Amino acid sequence: MMSRSISLVSVPVLMFALACDPPGDGPSGTDDLEAPAAELMGLLVESRLEEFASRMHYPDIYTPDQLAEDRAGVEKSLGILLREVGAIEGYERSEQRGPFLQVNVTGGDDSYWQTHPVGRSGSAVVFDAEFATIGEGVVQIGFANTPDGRQVRNVGIGVRASRADARATMESIMAKFKEADVAENSKAP
Repeated sequence: MMSRSISLVSVPVLMFALACDPPGDGPSGTDDLEAPAAELMGLLVESRLEEFASRMHYPDIYTPDQLAEDRAGVEKSLGILLREVGAIEGYERSEQRGPFLQVNVTGGDDSYWQTHPVGRSGSAVVFDAEFATIGEGVVQIGFANTPDGRQVRNVGIGVRASRADARATMESIMAKFKEADVAENSKAP
C-alpha cells in the first residue's frame, strides 16, 4: 500500500480533521456542485464504493499500477469507514456550517496535495446524514478546481463537534483503521 501522511494515526488515505467550514466559496459558490455531490452520495448509500473511488482525483504521474493501488485503497478505506458509522439511512443538504470532526478519504497523499497547484483549495458540499450505527453525522464531498475541470478531491464522514461524544466517536473509528493497518502490515512479507 502506498505510504501516506495522516493526522493522529498513520493509515492509508485517511485524515482525521476538525473542519470549521467547508473550504472554498461557501454555500452560494457550491450550487453547481449540488447535483454531482448528490449523485456521489447516492453511490455511498448504495455502497458502490469502487465507482465512487473511480471518480476521485489522483496524481497524474501515477503509473497504471499505482493508480489501481490508490483506487483500491480509497475503496477499502471507504468500506471500513461506512462499516464503522453504519449505512446511510437518509441525508439532506446541510445549511449548517461546521465545526465537525471527520475522517477524510482522498486519492494521493498529503505531500501530493501540498505541491498540487490547487493545494487544499476548492469547494465542498456538506450533507447532514443519519447513519445506522453512530446516528446523526455529516458527509462532506470536496471538489478541487484542476486544469481538467472540477474533480472530487475527498469525502469526509464524521460528526458535528458540538456532539457530546464527538471526539470519542471519531477516535474509536480511527482505532479501527489502525487495527486494519496493523493486520494488513502483518501479512506483508
